[in-house]
Amino acid sequence: MANTTTSVLPRSPEPFAAGLTNGTSWSLGADRVITWALADSAGDFSWPAPPLAIASADRGFTQFAEVANLHFAFQGSFPDPNFTTANRVIAGTVLADLIGLQDTLGLGFFPNETIADNLIADLFGTSSVYPNAAGDVWFNFGAE
Repeated sequence: MANTTTSVLPRSPEPFAAGLTNGTSWSLGADRVITWALADSAGDFSWPAPPLAIASADRGFTQFAEVANLHFAFQGSFPDPNFTTANRVIAGTVLADLIGLQDTLGLGFFPNETIADNLIADLFGTSSVYPNAAGDVWFNFGAE
């Protein structure tokens, strides 16, 4: 199983890689598995077709795993992202300001607890409103 980190590595000199990682990384176990889950957004959004969303995400993770020497394991669908212990949660919202998205189509949190907590605290004044955000991805289905 993977864990998020609190340290930051030097940024990659490769611009594309630097933009994707920002110096963050997963701490992988011997099994090299990153768990993931699908989550609704605590009452404001429910996935209209969870099996389709799961299959789409699984295809993307499978393609990534083929070149990254790791594995992704699905843990299930949840009514709220705080109800799962998955390393990576894919969530959606129609309330753009719920997670600071406004005119943004999505928001991904690097797998770094400190960076994620600081971003959540900047958005809401406290990181306790969304603990364990590191590694999660949110889609804004309310964007115009």
